[in-house]
Amino acid sequence: MKRLALALVTAGTLAAQMSVEQKMLDFGVMVSMYNKHYAPYEWKRDALGYDMFDLAPWLARIRDSKDDLDFFEICAEYVAKLRDTHSSFSMLSTFSASLGFSVDVFDGKLLVDSISRTTLPASRYEFQIGDELVSLDGKPAWEWVAYMMRFTASANPRSAQRRAAQRITSRSQSVIPRAHEIGNTARVEIRRADGSLAAYDIPWNKSGTPVTMAGRLPSPVFKSETRPAKAAPEEDIVPEWVAPLNELREERDPDATELLGYGALQPVYSPPAGFRQRLGRLSSDYFYSGEFEAEGFRIGLIRIPNFSPSSTAAALRAFEAEIAYFQENTDGLIVDVTRNNGGDACYNEEIQRRLIPYRFRGIGREIRATTRYLNS
Repeated sequence: MKRLALALVTAGTLAAQMSVEQKMLDFGVMVSMYNKHYAPYEWKRDALGYDMFDLAPWLARIRDSKDDLDFFEICAEYVAKLRDTHSSFSMLSTFSASLGFSVDVFDGKLLVDSISRTTLPASRYEFQIGDELVSLDGKPAWEWVAYMMRFTASANPRSAQRRAAQRITSRSQSVIPRAHEIGNTARVEIRRADGSLAAYDIPWNKSGTPVTMAGRLPSPVFKSETRPAKAAPEEDIVPEWVAPLNELREERDPDATELLGYGALQPVYSPPAGFRQRLGRLSSDYFYSGEFEAEGFRIGLIRIPNFSPSSTAAALRAFEAEIAYFQENTDGLIVDVTRNNGGDACYNEEIQRRLIPYRFRGIGREIRATTRYLNS
């Protein structure tokens, strides 16, 4: 599915907030982009009950919006309602803020899953990984999750909750329009493992320039995500006529960078006792793998961190070699795709072909046959 990332900026450089008419115009432009490009409209309408062309409630909210940030929140909610990881609303802002620790959802609780001890030394901030976040600035943690979920696009409620939880303590204005509306410190209440409650005043680590209105602002400076081009191996070179369509294969999700270990080679969990690692020691490895014994059985494990290898052909050869080894030397295999951030849809299915020993149906995808593709 083609990733449609939207950034709304009003046409003129204004010294004040946008007028209602300008907001309506910008919103209409965004809706028209979805009307032209978003193929799964009917499926989202019928399966999820969300009709993105039922605009009356959205237009009413825009008319009542108090300022530009209200408007941006409405736009972000409109897109998030599609529950589509590959479609997102983004503001042109460099502002971000972090408290130096992160939380995730475990068994219905918001538990700390990482702490930067450089930022939060244990001598002053005694809470540990596994402790529970109870509240932040007096608001219960789950109310923060509900607020963040308004702007969080994900295919199912559980993954949306997890993304939203990460954004409580690590906020980017590019996805949370009011992320900058915070103090210098946050009052954080933590429930320790022994059940006791402890409160901490933790400073926000802020960076970048916030956007407060769609008026006259200095142009933000962004670091390019583009990597230097590398010569592709001969077997990775595609015919010239296919190249313009390759972007349709790209299903990588770069937005949930707050999620610990998202797309990372190393797993976030500790390996089982007696685990003998094979791959994953080198940053150039495509997979993390190894084997261990459990109840008299030899179990293999291979982790697929993403579907965006630098060389598809080389990655598939490495995968085939590992599967051949496990086939000969183990009694069972665990395939770990936790916190995989996606990538090339065709490579994904090639991996499946090497695991599934029978004929199977691939995931269906839709595109709108716009003139852009027809003229490619």
